[in-house]
Amino acid sequence: MLATSFTLGSGASGGLFSPSLYLGSMIGGAMGLIFVQIAPNTVSYPEAYALIGMGAFFASVAKVPLTCIVMIPEMTSDYSIIPAIMLSVMVSYGVSIVFLGRSSIDTIKLDRKLSPVKSFSKDLNDVRARDIMSKEIISMEPDMPLKKFWDYVKKYKKLGFPVIKEGELLGVISNNKVKNIDTKKIPFLKIMDAMSPPNYVFPYDTVPKILGIMDERKCGRVLVLDPVSKEIYGIITKSDLLKAYRIAKDIGDDEDRFKISDEFEREVSDVTHKIYDKIKWSK
Repeated sequence: MLATSFTLGSGASGGLFSPSLYLGSMIGGAMGLIFVQIAPNTVSYPEAYALIGMGAFFASVAKVPLTCIVMIPEMTSDYSIIPAIMLSVMVSYGVSIVFLGRSSIDTIKLDRKLSPVKSFSKDLNDVRARDIMSKEIISMEPDMPLKKFWDYVKKYKKLGFPVIKEGELLGVISNNKVKNIDTKKIPFLKIMDAMSPPNYVFPYDTVPKILGIMDERKCGRVLVLDPVSKEIYGIITKSDLLKAYRIAKDIGDDEDRFKISDEFEREVSDVTHKIYDKIKWSK
């Protein structure tokens, strides 16, 4: 027990499956022997406590209660202990949730922010939409035949395009919308018939805010707009978000960098978003 605890606690690598089963069986077996001494007429098979302890211990460590309820009887070919294992697993799992939360022995290091990715999270607030956006904008016009959409997809290897007329953004069109349209109707429809209101951010919006918008609206891309003229500056896709982690890594731990200007820009961003949310994009 001490060897496993010191090895894994120090950050070294090591197996967990066998040590967990062994420690659980030893603790359970010890409890069985103690109960035999206390109530010899009640406890007939102290060996069964080793199996029950094995399942309970591993269920709490790895957060796999259902697996342990099935695994231990299968390993021992003794299905009479299922009720006892179910009860012990439920108790041990509940206790582990109270003290360790939802973390398992495999994920607790990540939850304690020992992962390099999590160490970048605070720096992502310093990465703006303007830093990761793609400036190559390929747009379509509202009066174009809808069947042209698939030609654009094949030509430009993209799944969505902004719809612009005379410099004004009217909406966006994506494969998610077009693929649900009856193919017999497509020859008679135009781009404007299948476009949707655009999902957008502003150049000074942070990566966490962009991620929140993409997650909330279930979209794979957002446009980057000028907050005043509504001109398109660029577009951000999920692949562009990978740039944010590289930029955050380069930023380092300088938490005071542009602190005042960042707070001001966040306040301006929130106010501007509230105003733009009231605008009807589609006509």
